[in-house]
Amino acid sequence: MKKVQMCEFMSWGQIRQARKIKKWSAEILASAYNEYMEDISEKDSLTTRSILRWEKENKKIEPVSRRQVLQSLFGLAISPVPFLVEKPTFDFQMMSQQLSDFWKNGLRIPHSINLAKSGVLQLEHTINFGPALQRNATRQLLCEYMIATGNLIRDHGEPKEALPFLQDAYILAVECEKPQLVAKAAYLEGFCWLEVCEFVPYAQKQIILNKADRAFLRAQQHINFLPSNLKTAIYSEHSVAKAYLAQIKSDQSQALQIIDSAYLQSLHLEDDPLFFNINKEWSGIDRIEVYLAIKRPNKALECIDDIVDLSSINIRQKKRYVYLTILSAESYAETNQHEQAASYLRYVLDSGPVSSTHIARINDIYMRLARHPTFHNTIDFALLSAHIAKANGL
Repeated sequence: MKKVQMCEFMSWGQIRQARKIKKWSAEILASAYNEYMEDISEKDSLTTRSILRWEKENKKIEPVSRRQVLQSLFGLAISPVPFLVEKPTFDFQMMSQQLSDFWKNGLRIPHSINLAKSGVLQLEHTINFGPALQRNATRQLLCEYMIATGNLIRDHGEPKEALPFLQDAYILAVECEKPQLVAKAAYLEGFCWLEVCEFVPYAQKQIILNKADRAFLRAQQHINFLPSNLKTAIYSEHSVAKAYLAQIKSDQSQALQIIDSAYLQSLHLEDDPLFFNINKEWSGIDRIEVYLAIKRPNKALECIDDIVDLSSINIRQKKRYVYLTILSAESYAETNQHEQAASYLRYVLDSGPVSSTHIARINDIYMRLARHPTFHNTIDFALLSAHIAKANGL
């Protein structure tokens, strides 16, 4: 039988872990605590906001009376036995290998998001309750797991839901003084904000793009300490945000300078097993999006041929080819080649499941085609409409 120890809550970080074990939200905990305190003369209450703030800061629980009440609440919740916590153990090598698999195979791994979330919980548990030496060795791995989990959720088409994992990873990376993890977490946060833009009304896009811009700037704070592939990824994606934000010609020129520099760097990069495969295709796709953002679709079409011949490949071979095909459709739509644009969109929708992020962009291109005075009366548009309706579950 494994040795167990009585858990005495000393910090709000431990409370956060206990909530996750019990699947209690901060709101549920606040309600239970305030109900407990209702008839007690010494008035004390908790709010959802304060709980979340103290947990993030891992504050010490004070006063002692509050600690005792929390202890009682969780003790009762796990009735009929006291709140016992096993001394945490985990296979460091196995979890490191699993982390590498998340980056290599992503959503192709069955239940990958749940596996990654489970890993985060296990590592948090080790940090909160394990021996001091084990806790310190686990913090960096936890940060990597949070980043990988956020990326899996983003890749699943839920960029907004991915943000809390990446923001927590950023805070932990800063605490650990790990510049590469700080940059990786901030970069992926910016990446998520760019994808959130696909879901918000036009009036809100500027606000979201500014959040992306700030995240990419944070990622660049330690740029001289970063490996070339991460550095290139940051510059590539930042150029996209700057292109969409560009209001004047000089801003557009700056975005082009950044992406052109990143594109040249991408020709000579090594793989990182715990990151994206950043190469000519990756930065080339960002280059196309930059040209679309600054309203130069003809130039975007020229860049497509520099990457790959879409007519000769299976676009499901790589997820980035799906996005490249969508950008190609947008380029054709913006150059009034509507039949070609519709054909590319149908090709994407016929090729297999499409993430909600990509569906949002496809819908936007479809609406532009629908506004054309004559194309919306054609058979090509009618066929595309049928695909769009099916993709949106209508």
